[in-house]
Amino acid sequence: MGSVSDLAAADMGPYLRVKTPGALVLAGATDNSLGVLEDRAFNGKLCSYVPTNAEGTVFMVASAAITKGAEVYGAANGKIGTTVSTNEKIGRALTAAGADGDVIEVQRMAVA
Repeated sequence: MGSVSDLAAADMGPYLRVKTPGALVLAGATDNSLGVLEDRAFNGKLCSYVPTNAEGTVFMVASAAITKGAEVYGAANGKIGTTVSTNEKIGRALTAAGADGDVIEVQRMAVA
């Protein structure tokens, strides 16, 4: 499955989790995301995202330091982290993040 296009409801950076109440916005920590932006998105313009059910790996933005191999979950502002609670499980970090804002590669978990 390839990328999908939709309208952005705000300017957003690449590799962030998005959801849609009509147009794409950043997903929060406990939101189920629709996918991950492939590039920068601009308010009112079409943008591309990789759907959550797409197999393979995606680049994502860390909310804090993440070790290679750690399970990752949704975090605030479209990012990912290692906090479990009620956050959406994303997958496993294939590379490490040293700090907030680092871009890492993530292996998606299988979605039924």
